[in-house]
Amino acid sequence: FAARNDQVAIVAPYFRESFQFAGVKSEIDVNAPPADYRGKRLAVELDSIPDFYLIGTAGGILAKNVIHFPNGADAVLAVTDGRADAVLASRAQIEAVLHDSGTTTVATRTMPLPAFASAGWDIGMAVKENSRNLGDAVEAILATMRASGELETIFTAHGVRYRPALAAG
Repeated sequence: FAARNDQVAIVAPYFRESFQFAGVKSEIDVNAPPADYRGKRLAVELDSIPDFYLIGTAGGILAKNVIHFPNGADAVLAVTDGRADAVLASRAQIEAVLHDSGTTTVATRTMPLPAFASAGWDIGMAVKENSRNLGDAVEAILATMRASGELETIFTAHGVRYRPALAAG
């Protein structure tokens, strides 16, 4: 991505994100094969990788079960308030919404989804290509926050388990 865009510099990778599947414990076995999710209400962000995965997996047998939401957090909220049985969204969105709602009735999948290609991605910052000094300053600040534990503390305060970016220095 960074190589294809000559107008920005991607700097300061600080977090490793991935997708997660979660569902209401009494309604769905989150570790079952996806084909077993037929008949369950599956929440996803519209036009997202999780959306395409659930609609296309196992020959499209889950397409009729997918419920679309404008973003991943809304999809997770649908599970916590009973409008959906399960959700496929970013791990941080699931962890933050579950933290804020205080629910204990939702379980998360402990193994990868079959044929789900995304193993995760690094989150970082972007600055204009001609603002490299700003990028250097941002990288220094984040390195200090990482080293002091402040970055992890911020994530923890929002219920999100901090995972350092693979490309972090």
